[in-house]
Amino acid sequence: MLKVAICDDEANIVDQIEEYVLRFGKENNMDFKIHRFYDGDSLVRSDIRFDIVFLDIMMDGLDGIETGKILKDRNMKTQIVYISGFSDFSMRAHEVHSFDYVGKPIKYSRISKTLGDLKKMNTNNHITDDFIRLKLDDYSEILMNTDDILYFEYYESRKVNVYTTDGEIITTNDTMFDILGRVNQAQFAQPYKAYVVNIKYVRRVAKGSKTIFMANGKEISLSQRKQKEFMEKLHSYMRV
Repeated sequence: MLKVAICDDEANIVDQIEEYVLRFGKENNMDFKIHRFYDGDSLVRSDIRFDIVFLDIMMDGLDGIETGKILKDRNMKTQIVYISGFSDFSMRAHEVHSFDYVGKPIKYSRISKTLGDLKKMNTNNHITDDFIRLKLDDYSEILMNTDDILYFEYYESRKVNVYTTDGEIITTNDTMFDILGRVNQAQFAQPYKAYVVNIKYVRRVAKGSKTIFMANGKEISLSQRKQKEFMEKLHSYMRV
């Protein structure tokens, strides 16, 4: 699931962009979680790490350029798409290393092109390995930010359940072997044959290193054979 922020001081513009993003997601089997903001100050106060931000330039208080700079300072991977009715702001928008600039009035074809370009970048792995594409039971695919994944668990009949930070459980037809080969090796580890865990959400390892406690309270066994490798990855990740 990709986290999208839409920030504009006109509620109808926020409504319109949200409608277009969700429409694109439905047409392209992409899952978006939309967060709405009406000024830059409230957006920068959010502690959510957004994948895509649609950001108006002309706003009272903190304008879009300053807001974008703050967001980029926090996370250079956030893709900012500026929205404005004034074309002379386009050069300033690119100073913030924005992904795109969309003029008003906004059309679906323009938003679709922007999201399509982002999809191509993710498909070709040009951004980072922070995303993973998973096959669902109905043979469709979803693109997920790996920071939204707590752990993968072998389910049955070669299926794998994906447990997310939102409490959602997604079943994928990808094998555990395939998944382990496609995630960030510094952030994910396999403590036991039935699990691949996101080290970011390991809260503690029991004394004697037999049990791993995840952020959602799940207890996962740590096999003796995997213990040394897992603890080395955990300690390396904590030092970063």
